[in-house]
Amino acid sequence: MELIDVVEKLGVPVAVAGASMWFIWRQTQFIQKFFMEDLQESHARLEGIIITLISKQKELEQKTMESLADMRSSYESLVEIIQSLTGNGLKKRKRDE
Repeated sequence: MELIDVVEKLGVPVAVAGASMWFIWRQTQFIQKFFMEDLQESHARLEGIIITLISKQKELEQKTMESLADMRSSYESLVEIIQSLTGNGLKKRKRDE
């Protein structure tokens, strides 16, 4: 069936409605494809940002723990030095940790 035969058989309004429906369907498919690609690109970018933030947070946490361990050992060394230099009985006391 040719296009003219369809228009003659069904009428101009039905043919225009069919063409409009086809156009809307094609436009919707194009828009969905465009937005899905854009959404996937945005998702990949955000995923990369989140992964970077998590790794930086872990690095910072590790450095903080190392720093706290260094400070604790320095504190313990100072306590031992003060205990050894003072003769007022501090050697006999032990602090609960």
